[in-house]
Amino acid sequence: MLGDIAVVRGGRALPLPASKKTRALLGYLVATGTPHLRERLCELLWDGPDDPRAALRWSLSKLRPLVDEAHLVADRERVGFVGGGVDVDLHALRSALADDVPVDELRRAAERASGELLDGLDLPDCFRFHAWCTAEREAVRGERIKLFAALSARLADSAPDEALKWARARLAADPLSDAAHAAVVRCLGALGRTRDAIAHFDDARRLLAAELGARPTPELTRARDELGHRAAPATVAPAPAPVAAPAQREPAAATRALVGRARERAILGAAVDAAAAGQARELLLVVGEPGIGKSRLLDELAAAMRAAGGLVLGGRAFEAEMVRPYGAWIDALRTLDTDEIPAALRVELAPLLPELGAAPTTGDRTRLYDAVVALLSQLARAGRPLS
Repeated sequence: MLGDIAVVRGGRALPLPASKKTRALLGYLVATGTPHLRERLCELLWDGPDDPRAALRWSLSKLRPLVDEAHLVADRERVGFVGGGVDVDLHALRSALADDVPVDELRRAAERASGELLDGLDLPDCFRFHAWCTAEREAVRGERIKLFAALSARLADSAPDEALKWARARLAADPLSDAAHAAVVRCLGALGRTRDAIAHFDDARRLLAAELGARPTPELTRARDELGHRAAPATVAPAPAPVAAPAQREPAAATRALVGRARERAILGAAVDAAAAGQARELLLVVGEPGIGKSRLLDELAAAMRAAGGLVLGGRAFEAEMVRPYGAWIDALRTLDTDEIPAALRVELAPLLPELGAAPTTGDRTRLYDAVVALLSQLARAGRPLS
């Protein structure tokens, strides 16, 4: 029933009638599992000026060699399918969605849920059957997605490779679902395939923007954020872990002496002195080719600021993370302990830091920006230089 309709007996697939309406009749009887009035079946598939009852009788004569009389039950008024002793993949799918089903049973049902209900049996001229089939396919599609999601979640810890397989199956069935994309990102991350996870996030972002005009949802963004700094390219030297309180989280001293750069060091020193005196008015931008020593220079600035009793907020971003919204700011603000963030700003900052609690429902970016500015202003006014 899932994918191309097939009847298998003794391990051998039996040849089906060439008539699509006859195959559609079999699929409808099996899927509904209840007897139907002959006149209703005629209206479903043969509603026309010809002899619909004769057409129904002809189709039943083609089905009897495939389904014996113990299962295909017909009398003068009704026709139905009795499924006792018959293994139907659609029924196995629905049974697997019950509570507390063993993983092996979920796996067997998922292996059989290979396609859409009655795939290929589209009869748009039979509008009643077409309407039923469209609605039933949508329901079965939702059940297949639910099964794949449950199996992926159950296997996430014990068999992450297989969990990824079913996460991808879920995505194939529902390619515009942000939750399905998030599941794939998480599975790739759990397998240590961080670059693949980032690439998938990028692809999902572009797909959702192109097809729905939508940005990544919080669930998909959280899946990306959970990857942490494993996304850093191997060729980029990571910045030292930022700290908020020198007395508690003082970083280890730099093991390399900074040689040269006298002019740059003088500019940095002047900036630190100005910040310590509460007179800083300029923004410093350090630019240069990869490997020229920008990170080392910034390490020197951070060390000088801490030596002056200042607070350093550190965030970093890489080209591979360019679609991570506010990623550098998230890293920088997480340098702080949560109790250092004023209660009045927590709700507005929650979109960046979910650990602060529920975010506002409005999603107003201006309020978010204002909250960040207010936090930085309060930290700078607290008596410590800030960088």
